[in-house]
Amino acid sequence: MDWFLEQQIEGEPMSNKLADAMATLVRLPSAQRGGAKRVLGPNLRQRG
Repeated sequence: MDWFLEQQIEGEPMSNKLADAMATLVRLPSAQRGGAKRVLGPNLRQRG
């Protein structure tokens, strides 16, 4: 998004909303999957 904010369109600065939308379209495929990454932790279903 930062790169888009540095650009100008017909001499005018790009808006945050437009920069965010454009940055969303050009994300890497690995970043497009979304969702939270799985974290390994204690198994809370085990009974002591």
